[in-house]
Amino acid sequence: MDEKCFETDNGILIKYSGSDEEVRIPDGITAIEEFAFIGCDSIRKVTVPEGVKSLGQQCFRNCACLEEVSLHEGLEIIGRFAFCGCEMLRRINIPSSVCEIGNSAFRGCDMMEDIELPAGLTRLGESAFSDCRSLRSIAVPAGIGVIRKRSFSDCGGVTQLTVPEGITEIDDYAFEFCGSVKSLVLPQSLKKIGRYAFQNCASLAEISVPEGVGDIGSCAFYKTPFADSAPDGYLVVGGGVLAGCTVTGEEAGVPEGVRVIAENAFAGLDGLKRVRLPESVERICGLAFEKCTALEEISLPAGLKDIGSKAFVDCVSLKTLDLPDGLEHIGSDAFYGTAMLGADGGEVVIYNGKYLIRCSVSAVSYAVPDGVTVIADRAFSGSAGLERVSFPPSLGCIGGGAFKWVTGLRDAVIPETVRVVGEEAFVSSSELHAVLRPETTETGAAAFARGARLTLLCGERSFDVTLTEDIPGASPLMSFAAHPDAQSFSLIVETEYYVPAAACFADCIPECLERLQANAADALIFAVELGDSALTDRLIALGVGDAAALDAAIAFAIDSGRLEQQVVLMRRKNELLSGRSAASVVDDKLSL
Repeated sequence: MDEKCFETDNGILIKYSGSDEEVRIPDGITAIEEFAFIGCDSIRKVTVPEGVKSLGQQCFRNCACLEEVSLHEGLEIIGRFAFCGCEMLRRINIPSSVCEIGNSAFRGCDMMEDIELPAGLTRLGESAFSDCRSLRSIAVPAGIGVIRKRSFSDCGGVTQLTVPEGITEIDDYAFEFCGSVKSLVLPQSLKKIGRYAFQNCASLAEISVPEGVGDIGSCAFYKTPFADSAPDGYLVVGGGVLAGCTVTGEEAGVPEGVRVIAENAFAGLDGLKRVRLPESVERICGLAFEKCTALEEISLPAGLKDIGSKAFVDCVSLKTLDLPDGLEHIGSDAFYGTAMLGADGGEVVIYNGKYLIRCSVSAVSYAVPDGVTVIADRAFSGSAGLERVSFPPSLGCIGGGAFKWVTGLRDAVIPETVRVVGEEAFVSSSELHAVLRPETTETGAAAFARGARLTLLCGERSFDVTLTEDIPGASPLMSFAAHPDAQSFSLIVETEYYVPAAACFADCIPECLERLQANAADALIFAVELGDSALTDRLIALGVGDAAALDAAIAFAIDSGRLEQQVVLMRRKNELLSGRSAASVVDDKLSL
């Protein structure tokens, strides 16, 4: 084998250009670059030496004759599409050191019969082993946590499938068309089964779904013997989830004990006119009654908390619906295409005086009426010109994307009564100034946009931050504002967040003052750049910064034309040199 066939750079194999059937990659290689062997149709066997830590994306993609691959301990990452389309691949060992297998890494390896996934694997990508039709068994490692989309879809030869404790979610289409699996016991740790997860598993007659599963996507068990054998046409699984209904009459009576009506559970039953839900039902998922065109009457229980997105979409015969008082969330377009919405086609739609379903006003300002408790998802998407909104003290939920696309929104004070601000609620409002109390209000992912200014209320204290990203709901910043202490403060790394937070709590959390002192120049320059005189005053009053830090901040203030901050900083420096008390600086800052 000619060494000249290997193009390398600092230990990385860039490209192989030979035509040998057996290839041994030279020692000293630490990584194989993406596309390195793509199109090498002559290769039948590859030996990857010790020391190689990663296989780049598509490195062996579509090597049509590749039958055997030998890997060694030390390998950590098998990249995306690494062996995708290697239809003749029969033998490959995955070392115990591998912790990540990328998306579609082995997709279409049609001849591979056996694969042992290492116990230390922490990430298995989407479609990693999809279309491996000769695989006979699958033992999923517990450490991956989530079985991602289509990870093992269309593995029709698999007869033994093991899903261990530790797996919390089976994503969409994960095991679709695994037609030889007859039975499956799912772990107690499982919480969610995605859409079409087991569809067309034509032999799956027995499946044990644990009580902890409360979220099941549409058609999760579609075209399986398990679903077809549901008693009386009601497929109830897990912790009281109605996963599907196949009744053929005009009336359906959901069994007692059902807590959740899953996605598409009744979808398309166009002869159904009346539905009775038991008092145990707490949630109706999105699209649950989609296109039940004859549906005229449905009883909603008093304990219902959540109606999902498009839950009753295109139920054209549904003229009225008595929404219970305790609803906490209504998804976007929950009643779109119904007769009840068509009868009340105004720009503002509020049901029972409590549920704001739609608001398409053209005004610059809008006051949500007193008594409203829930703003539905995407409710204000038609109010593009809105700049100011006020909320009543009755409000408990601002739905996901409620103000999405309202780009000009500038002012919103969120009452303490609001328990949830849904994901992307204000994501388009980059000039927004919002006031909220994180201790009582949970915020979803990207609830506020980058550039928005938040006033965070913490007991009797408050501080302002300008967001540098579409902030995730469970961020260190929000966690600290909800429960300010040394531990939560230590997790805030961004200067834009930790400086205002630390200045607010420096007198009662020593770690806050310590970090300000350790990063005095950065803190002072940040306050000057922000043009926040109150923050600059606060830092000065706390005694933040020695002469060197003050010099750096003064120079920045001069370059930035921040005269007021420059004066305060220069007074502070003179004070340090003269031995004056710091307490007088803020009081006399404008006396020059």
